[in-house]
Amino acid sequence: MSVGVDTVGPEDGGTALAAEYVLGLMSDAESEAFEARLADEDALVDEVVLWTEYLARLVDAIPETAPAAAVKRRIEATAFGETLGRWSRSPLRQIIPYGIGGALAAMALWAAVSFGLVGGGGPEQPVLVADVTLEDLPVAIHAGYFAEAGELLVIREQGEVPAGADLELWLVQEGAAPVSLGLVPRTEERVRYPLADVVAADLGGATLAVSREPPGGSITGLPTGPVVGTAPVLPF
Repeated sequence: MSVGVDTVGPEDGGTALAAEYVLGLMSDAESEAFEARLADEDALVDEVVLWTEYLARLVDAIPETAPAAAVKRRIEATAFGETLGRWSRSPLRQIIPYGIGGALAAMALWAAVSFGLVGGGGPEQPVLVADVTLEDLPVAIHAGYFAEAGELLVIREQGEVPAGADLELWLVQEGAAPVSLGLVPRTEERVRYPLADVVAADLGGATLAVSREPPGGSITGLPTGPVVGTAPVLPF
């Protein structure tokens, strides 16, 4: 089986929807709508089976360990936040070991769906990544730095940029002024920003921050509005 093949059709994002369903990343309403489709669409059922089997195989070589319950809860909360309840009901949750399941499966989905790394040869991989969930805004942002291209790929995974404002990305290094990396895409879901070598050199170990700014972004070179989300930049 090839995970890169969308048997449902690219126009409705069948592969991505099936992966999100398997991982429990859909809202209750989205899950209900998806399950209604499963009753009528055999190809979509095949996608759910494919993703369940594929993501489960990712952890086959890792010995199962049962950490303390508190450790498991912290890992799952970090990986899924408000989606934890839906993740606990997902098909994959029943077959991936505690402790590693949430974080590993989330990264697997992020890489496979967002960056197209699974199946069909795939493009180059990001060397650094960050996932930001915004406070008080239903927006999730993924960012990945591709060293070969010298570009930062920014994906607005869910939610909308608020009307009358923009969301601006900042690179924050301890003891240094924030550096603007660009705006979170408003009309499209993803955008690539070329990064100067001097900026890219500071990405590793830094923090990615998102501020709410006037339309067009900050005109001062520094955040002028509230910082609504942060995340560490980590090796992929």
